[in-house]
Amino acid sequence: MKAKRMTQILNYVTQIGVCSYEELGEHFKVSVSTIRRDVEELLRSNSLAKARGGVIAIEPDGSPVPFAAKSMLSGSGLSIDDKKFAIARRASELVEDNDIIFLGSGITVACMVPFLKGKRGLYIITNNLHVLNEVKHYSLNAMVVGGNLNLNTFSIVGIQSIRQLQSLNANKAFLGCNGITTSCSVTNVSEVEADIKREAMAISNECYLLTECQKFGKMSLYTFANLEDFSTIITDSAPSKEFIDIFQRIDRKLIVADQA
Repeated sequence: MKAKRMTQILNYVTQIGVCSYEELGEHFKVSVSTIRRDVEELLRSNSLAKARGGVIAIEPDGSPVPFAAKSMLSGSGLSIDDKKFAIARRASELVEDNDIIFLGSGITVACMVPFLKGKRGLYIITNNLHVLNEVKHYSLNAMVVGGNLNLNTFSIVGIQSIRQLQSLNANKAFLGCNGITTSCSVTNVSEVEADIKREAMAISNECYLLTECQKFGKMSLYTFANLEDFSTIITDSAPSKEFIDIFQRIDRKLIVADQA
């Protein structure tokens, strides 16, 4: 019975990618202490890897652990990865079946991918290798635009990328940024990244901005959009009253991940 359950646990975690002890106990209808004992044996045999509060599947090819699992591997308390993960979770709720979406550069955007695995008919366009790495873990349909590799962001950029994007269409674009000013400028540190983001917005029916709260009031060198160009802004915690007033004035929706 125990051996059979351990095999089932291994198969389940391999399929899901990352699981908490509580989730495993509920799924297999046994106590958390029983699950912990079973998991300990699987850990000793290197069949699974330990995560904070649970376990993750070990990739057969030794490829990187998905960002979803990395969030559990961080230390106690709320880490930067937890914030990115929370933003990504809320952003993924805006994706619908049969959508064509553009996912831009940045780890926060890449963290959306694990939450998209149940979407039917979804197609992802991206210029980012972090996104592409996540996609392969969840068997999602995707294409990556061609061009030159920016080693700082692991993104594909350049005139070839822009020309390819110009021939495509998307329902929604999900983008990050490096700073948002009180004059509503959405900015980026890289000119070539800014060019890609402008083009991704141009081919998309709706645009969504994913940003950590700490970036409100910050400014980087290149402006690629105005806050009014985004239908919704998703962040980890509420910004200052000055920005709350701005969102009300420009009539744009703000989603705060740490609020129900």
